[in-house]
Amino acid sequence: MCEAGRIRHHLKHNLWGGENTVLFVGYQAEGSLGRKLQDGAQYVRLFGEDITVNAEIAALHGTSGHADQAGLIRWLAGFKEKPQMVFVNHGDDAACTIFQKLLTQMGYYAEAPYSGAEYDLMTGRMTVFADSKPIRREEITKGSARARAVYGELLAAAEALLAFVKTCRDRTNKDNAKLASQIRDLIEKWK
Repeated sequence: MCEAGRIRHHLKHNLWGGENTVLFVGYQAEGSLGRKLQDGAQYVRLFGEDITVNAEIAALHGTSGHADQAGLIRWLAGFKEKPQMVFVNHGDDAACTIFQKLLTQMGYYAEAPYSGAEYDLMTGRMTVFADSKPIRREEITKGSARARAVYGELLAAAEALLAFVKTCRDRTNKDNAKLASQIRDLIEKWK
C-alpha cells in the first residue's frame, strides 16, 4: 500500500518520469498512498518533498494474496473444532462489517475491530474499543511529543472506562445507576 519501506524510495525516484509505470498487484486500502495514486493523485508528498505524478498508474486485479469471502468460509469449515473467536481485520470497513455479520449468523463469534482495539485472549473480552474513524498520518504527528503522549493516555483511560462499563451488564441496577451518575458528574466537572 506504499506506506513504508523501499517502495517509497522507488516512488520518489520514479513517479515523476512519464516513461515509467507503477503497477499495483494488490489491494490498496482507503487513505493509503497506493490508493491515492490509483485514484489519480497529481502529486504526493514523500520524504518532505512534493513529487509530481507523471508515471502511468495501472493495476492488475485478481492477484490478491489471500482468499475471498467464499474461500475464507471454506477454510473455516475445515477446522475440526470451530475457532472460539474470529477477527475480521483486513479490508474496507463495509466489507469487514458484512463479513463479520455473516460469520456471526453462521454461529461464529466474530469481531471486526478497528485499529487500536485490544482483545484479551485470556478473558475472551475486548478491553479497548477503538473508534471507526480512520487515523490520518497528520493526526499522529500533530502537537508536541508530550502533548501526544498525554492525550494518548487520556484516550486509553476513556477506552478502559468504556471496556469496564461493558462488563457491568450483570451488576445490580443500583450499582450501575451509581456508576452512570459518577460518570456524568465527571463529565460535567470537566466541561
